[in-house]
Amino acid sequence: MASLQQHFVLVHGAGHGAWCWFKLRHLLQDAGHKVSCFDLTGAGINLTDPNTIVSFHDYNQPLSHFMSCLPPNHKVVLVGHSAGGLSLTQALHEFADKISVVIFLAATMLPFGFLTEEDMNDVVEDLSGYGDVFQMYYGMGPNNPPTSLKLKEEFQRELFYHMSPTEVGIAMTEFPTFQRSFNQVMILSHDREGGRVSLSTKKLEPTPGDMIHNPNLVFEKA
Repeated sequence: MASLQQHFVLVHGAGHGAWCWFKLRHLLQDAGHKVSCFDLTGAGINLTDPNTIVSFHDYNQPLSHFMSCLPPNHKVVLVGHSAGGLSLTQALHEFADKISVVIFLAATMLPFGFLTEEDMNDVVEDLSGYGDVFQMYYGMGPNNPPTSLKLKEEFQRELFYHMSPTEVGIAMTEFPTFQRSFNQVMILSHDREGGRVSLSTKKLEPTPGDMIHNPNLVFEKA
């Protein structure tokens, strides 16, 4: 079993935290793997005020610190959801020699961040058809652009958690996520490995066997 053990690093998306991985974390640990998951800056139980985060680098610092502290020759499997894909891409450019594989789980896949307006349109879903769904926070005053936002609670289950098990209802609480720099994220290569980063896609479908043998473990998060 030891030779097959992997070290998974689970990275949450915007407005979430390490808590969103609790089921997957236990499943992987029960299968004999090592699992690490943590809150990015201003997320989950991290005490940083999202309105004070001025750059994506600051937001992603917990992941960067974790990767930089890995022992030599130790490789991890990076898994990210939603906006966590941007965190994974930055890690790919900075720590390619410490990563065995990266899994973008319904996550943003932009090799160098938001370089064009088209990149933003491809990634950010248009929710205007649902009305005013976001709560904006203006940490720099009402006459300046919003510094953070979150999806209003009355829309969270309908738009994000409509296929999640009811027993995780207590955990399904979005917190404000920093807004000031998300739409300006540009990721540059920091070393000779960065230029060799490439992304590919593969859609994974639940198998009939999964549905029959473990129906309680087959669920989706929109």
